[in-house]
Amino acid sequence: MPTPNVRPGAPEYFFWSGLLLLLAFALGHSLWATSLDGFTIDEPYHIAAGASYLRWGDYRLNPEHPPLVKLIAGLSVPPSVLHLGPLQLLREKGQERQYTQKAVFLDSDSNRIHGRVRVALLAFNTLLLAILGWLLWRVFGAGIALAALLLLALDSTVTAHMPVVMTDLPMALLGTICLCLAILALRNRRWLDWILLGVATGLLLGTKHSAPLIVLPLVLGCIGVLVWQKAHKQSVGRQALGMLAACALSMLVLWSAYGFHYRESPELTGQAVETFNRPLDAKIADLHSAMMRRALDVAQRVHLLPRAYLWGLADTLRAGVEGRPIWIDVFGHSFQGKAPWWIAFADLVVKLPPAFLLLAIYGVVLLLLGRLPVSVGLPLAGFAGIAAFFMLFIAHNGIFYAGLRHWLFVVPLLAVCAAAGVWYMWRSPSLGWRAVPIVAILLIAVTVLPQRRIWEYHNILAGGAHNAWQGFDNESVDLGQRTPELIAFYKSHIAPAPVMVGYMALREQLKAAGVKEWEPQPEEISNGDLNGWLALRAPNVALRNWYAMSTMRNVEPTARFGNLLLYHGDFLLPRVTAGILRFRGIIMLDEAGSDKKLAEQYLLKAIALDPDSAIAAIELGNFALGRNETEQALHWYELAGKAAAVDNPDVLAAVERQIQVVRSAPSGIALPLRNPVKE
Repeated sequence: MPTPNVRPGAPEYFFWSGLLLLLAFALGHSLWATSLDGFTIDEPYHIAAGASYLRWGDYRLNPEHPPLVKLIAGLSVPPSVLHLGPLQLLREKGQERQYTQKAVFLDSDSNRIHGRVRVALLAFNTLLLAILGWLLWRVFGAGIALAALLLLALDSTVTAHMPVVMTDLPMALLGTICLCLAILALRNRRWLDWILLGVATGLLLGTKHSAPLIVLPLVLGCIGVLVWQKAHKQSVGRQALGMLAACALSMLVLWSAYGFHYRESPELTGQAVETFNRPLDAKIADLHSAMMRRALDVAQRVHLLPRAYLWGLADTLRAGVEGRPIWIDVFGHSFQGKAPWWIAFADLVVKLPPAFLLLAIYGVVLLLLGRLPVSVGLPLAGFAGIAAFFMLFIAHNGIFYAGLRHWLFVVPLLAVCAAAGVWYMWRSPSLGWRAVPIVAILLIAVTVLPQRRIWEYHNILAGGAHNAWQGFDNESVDLGQRTPELIAFYKSHIAPAPVMVGYMALREQLKAAGVKEWEPQPEEISNGDLNGWLALRAPNVALRNWYAMSTMRNVEPTARFGNLLLYHGDFLLPRVTAGILRFRGIIMLDEAGSDKKLAEQYLLKAIALDPDSAIAAIELGNFALGRNETEQALHWYELAGKAAAVDNPDVLAAVERQIQVVRSAPSGIALPLRNPVKE
């Protein structure tokens, strides 16, 4: 390819007018592509938690996520809109979800809440896109900045997350903003950039507990540049002070998100009472890594961070780094807990439009070949380097249940790499080369813009959005947004009969809408023969042999709404039946005032239909242990270990430790085993 001509920079008005047009396009695209979506299963939890922070200055609810996004959502739902009951001492995440979901769906107008929080998050994420566009202009110039913004406005995952009360997109955009500010601070040596970096980093840390994966390499990178400058006889004193000021300011901003309160419930300061759903010390003790436990213990002793932040950090390290017993499917292969390294890259390959990915690869190749001018190549190396670090960390740890949304930070970085490729080709004297990026962007637009349910988008390598469920199952495939279609179909075709729900629908949402769920007594179930209406999440009937749903593979659903499938008839599905009974039993264990004996009967029936359920066996062992039936408890724990031995070493290790404790401890002393499903 011919070397591009060097041309004067574009006029400033060109950038600002282009920025405004692209922001309007990004906003319009998201409004169009998400207008039919219902709540994700996590949004009501985040919304009510954020409202409680604002109203009472109490951070006990939902500490697994920092407050920033929840506070923004909470601002949009004042007491006149979201009716929250008095705060309570709740046990386990399940009880917290029941409290928050009751507030959103049963005590308030959920449609009004949904509309208001959509506006709030669309405004917030659009603002972040605007700031990012401005900073990319300062780093790379107008051409690359506008091309990157166009690619982000077209990207399916970015578009899907724009109005959603979740932390992934804000972390991705704030992380990229921090990278831009670090480059500008090191390059221009201006105090203002260091101050802005401190504020942005504090907001980033206040968004998601995986943010240190961005902040730490940024800090190390800044230190490395300053060391290099010092070695080359450059003055770095002011720069070092600027970096220290940014670090201090970031901590100040993070603490401000918690109202500068160390304890989760400020009114209990000085008392030993904890209001988390699980004590902080227990959350730290759950970690396998002795080094991480020590680090969090030290942070707690010196009050380095708010207790709610430490609780969430411990939860993230346990579930997001060490693993949790959740199944995923990738290209039809099933994995539980940790999975092979390549899955993170596979999700990128099937969720990004192919032309987007090819442009990003081309930009990286140009960088590696040294074809870009230093003013572009040097900062682009920072983008590519931190993207490589982030993806390699994700790939090494292998926790992939959330799909691309947990490594969404990489998408803006790849957009900049792709934009560098677009810019390089566009500056070529050859009309043929100039046409390539135009064709690529048109291809992206043709495949993405017609999508009305953009969350479900997968490219042709995964079979498209229509068929991706046959080979993929993670939270980037579906997260319960089809519940409004389930409710509408129930009212028009099923009511007043019950429906068996195996979809990610919130029980309070269904109850508020008048949907009658199938809730048989354990003795009413024989061999798992289901009769009537069945609502299933599409990936659950795909290629998972462990679900034993082969009888459904050649059955056409009565109705389909994306990844929601509805069936009517007689179906022999013992493990599906077991799953529904098991879920009901587990829920009852955490419900205040529920019949625990009935919960045990649900679990007994579930394990009779699905003997390979470690989850049910653990709880049955706990029931026996509570009655001092040591031998029966050991029987159930050993059965749980046998089920976990196939593909879940973490659960197996926990069960084996419990067996040793029960065998060695005097009768009545051993404590029940905390079920891994609660992590």
